[in-house]
Amino acid sequence: MIPHRTTAIANAETELQDAVAAMQIGNTGRARVSARRAVGAFLQGVAGLLEADPGSHAMANLRWVESHPGLPDEIRAAAARLLAGPRTLAEGGVASQDPVNDARTVIDGLQQTLRLA
Repeated sequence: MIPHRTTAIANAETELQDAVAAMQIGNTGRARVSARRAVGAFLQGVAGLLEADPGSHAMANLRWVESHPGLPDEIRAAAARLLAGPRTLAEGGVASQDPVNDARTVIDGLQQTLRLA
């Protein structure tokens, strides 16, 4: 296993545990923030292995995933749901109702698609 990837996964899992805990008490907003941070922790951990710069913070990382033409629609859609928040919902848009699953979809999908597995 690639050392960068191992650390990136461990850091992402820490954030995902926080997201799970937040979901258990009904704090979807906090769960979404932790899920975003999980994707950011993973991408920032493997950034040196990528051909393109995914950005330096979680929201930039999610925007990079959302707009990356080489990624499957499922991964890009999960990133878009994580990017969305209360304002998006108020405007009739779609935000993640299961941020932990969406973050896992993005992280697992990136590992497979970008051949980091």
